[in-house]
Amino acid sequence: MARFSPETITAVEQASDIVSLISEYIPLKRSGKDFKALCPFHNEKTPSFYVSPSKQIYKCFGCGEGGNSFGWVMAMEKVSFVEAVEILAERAGVEIEKSRGGGEPGGGGTGGVDKERLFGACEWAAAEYEKHLWDDPRGEPARQYLAGRGLDEEMARRFRLGLAPSARDTLVRALGRCGRSAEEIMERAGLVSRGAGGELYDRFRGRLMFPICDARGRVIAFGGRTLGEDGPKYLNSPETPLFNKGISLYGVHLAKQAALKSREIFVMEGYTDVLAAFQNGVENAVATLGTALTAGHARLLRRYADTVYLVYDGDFAGEKASDRGLDIFLEEEVDAHILSLPEGFDPCDYLLERGGEGFRELTESAQEIFEFKVALASKRHDLSTVAGQSRALDEILETVAKVPAGARQELYVAGNEVLRDLAERLGVSERALRDRLKRLRSRVRSSADTPGKREADYPPEERWLLETLLAEPGLVEKAAGGVSPQDMQSRDLAAVLEAVYEAFKSGGEVRASSIASAVGEAGLGSLVVSLAESGGRIGGHERRLSDCIARIEARKLRETRAHLKRRLLEKAGDGDKQAQDELLREFHKGFLKHST
Repeated sequence: MARFSPETITAVEQASDIVSLISEYIPLKRSGKDFKALCPFHNEKTPSFYVSPSKQIYKCFGCGEGGNSFGWVMAMEKVSFVEAVEILAERAGVEIEKSRGGGEPGGGGTGGVDKERLFGACEWAAAEYEKHLWDDPRGEPARQYLAGRGLDEEMARRFRLGLAPSARDTLVRALGRCGRSAEEIMERAGLVSRGAGGELYDRFRGRLMFPICDARGRVIAFGGRTLGEDGPKYLNSPETPLFNKGISLYGVHLAKQAALKSREIFVMEGYTDVLAAFQNGVENAVATLGTALTAGHARLLRRYADTVYLVYDGDFAGEKASDRGLDIFLEEEVDAHILSLPEGFDPCDYLLERGGEGFRELTESAQEIFEFKVALASKRHDLSTVAGQSRALDEILETVAKVPAGARQELYVAGNEVLRDLAERLGVSERALRDRLKRLRSRVRSSADTPGKREADYPPEERWLLETLLAEPGLVEKAAGGVSPQDMQSRDLAAVLEAVYEAFKSGGEVRASSIASAVGEAGLGSLVVSLAESGGRIGGHERRLSDCIARIEARKLRETRAHLKRRLLEKAGDGDKQAQDELLREFHKGFLKHST
């Protein structure tokens, strides 16, 4: 992984105003000396998300998320710390080490890092495919197909569509003299394959190519639609170090700004559906990549929008509604709706015939996912029989049981008109519904993964110590004389303390923003902000620091005495009298020090 010097990170951080940065994603309102907004990390009606221009940090007092500019980019763009530095450096015009450019696959890397070479290979292939579509006579059938679907050249160029000629080795021959290493990178990127005899051949042949990009607009994979009779109709890149279908959405790099502005996003089923949406002014549209919806998709969508519309064909198969994909939106507490088109239409055709305004009008009749599943369960089971009634209710309550316990789950049981009407029709009391839900919820909980360690589980004296130092940096020297990072039981807090000491020793500012940057690569930026905010609300910092040092020192002495006692018992068992006497002296010395 690429590394940046502390000076480079500081320069990028200082050039990145956090208010300006976050305003590009969500609307902020002035609140005294700070700014506030509805939190993009969880659903809320009253703003609990605050941005501090003086501290250059953000913090949500509802869900606890927080960080600095780097942390924000990492969270919103789903990138690593290194990538966040690169994004902010480019945004601010700060010169950092540049990837070596080039017109060959793999030529876009930083220092030959494999992941960067994979990006380079995908970018090179995208440019090759584009040339074949627009500058090659072999691209005529693909151009005619686009015209037949009503998709214009401007939109096709915007999405960088291309052509993979039907020849078996178009890309392979274009590699020319790039060498063995370039061939290996092309294989890892899923662009070429190797036959039984070891010969290379193109993965995509005779297909209209749709580049798939990450949220930053970098090509990470491809989808190819056949232009002949050979199957499959659509072929996607295999999973690679860059490409995971479970967390990737087609068009997200172009749709995210419109989604952030409207706080709505449409999820289509196909590539051409997205192009048709953009062509008709609906620029907050993305598509899944031939895979079921996942929790990764739901979380990604939630970052850009408050409301998600799942757009399905008019002949939408009812069994799709039972897919786990719909339950995921309930589990992740995403406000999602089913937008069904009139029978016989797919999204592309409907948009081209009715236009963007006609399409948006359909949102008025879109059905919330839970209500959709209730209605579907009512249709799927025979409600004239006890067995059918029981299966219908269980199916609905199993869905409710997956929703995180709290107000939303309560509203589904007591406040949902569709479920209440169904229960009344079947003569089932609300109490019976609750009892059944309780049993189902226990089953769901027992099968869930054990949650990770929470911040609240950190040793309190260690947490208090760092809260104090981040709130009152003038006490760092005193703390360094009493506590070292090696004295900390929590590895996370030890890393933060080490960053605080390093900043102090180098003469830099001990600020939450700069410390968050120093530990950002370890994913501890949010923790630093949380500690700083907690410390800022508490007074008596010097007295608190002395208490923390005393507690940690006492803990060390207790641990030392326990260790000596174990060794003493071991030596007693061995009959080593001299060693016992030495250990006893150490033991009593530690006891006297502790008692004073």
